[in-house]
Amino acid sequence: LGPNGTIKKVEGACLAGRLPWLSDEQAPVIQTIRANNDFFQQPWFDCVEVRRLGAQGQAERAFAELRLLFEADVSNSGMPHAPTPYAFIRWFKRAPVRGDQLERAGCLRVIYEMPLRSTEGVYEVIHLASIVCRHHVVPDFKTKGAFYVNAFSPVRPT
Repeated sequence: LGPNGTIKKVEGACLAGRLPWLSDEQAPVIQTIRANNDFFQQPWFDCVEVRRLGAQGQAERAFAELRLLFEADVSNSGMPHAPTPYAFIRWFKRAPVRGDQLERAGCLRVIYEMPLRSTEGVYEVIHLASIVCRHHVVPDFKTKGAFYVNAFSPVRPT
């Protein structure tokens, strides 16, 4: 943290999403993204697509569960500084292909990424600008901690 030592929790935000079916000439779609432990007495953690570098330094499409949105003053200058928006995420990784009906229809199957010898997920703090767009996920009811990234309905702006 910066000299002011400030962190501010944010329960929802607007994101100018670059949806996969939009051409580069089209304007981004404004999407609401949420990370809230108690949204009308239920947790609501959106799934987001994140732009990240892969093992070979190439940009790759990755998915994560948005666990916390926050702003932090990370300046070291001691001067007044606008807070920087961040996201605390839990990474998904691609699940082994089963060839079921949803995968044949274009849905990606993902599971929580887990470190070796651990029951906790892989978490990371990223810049909010790394988030490309929000996606709708559907649970894989046959496998705990597995989901399908929905390919059927586009995520509409709210």
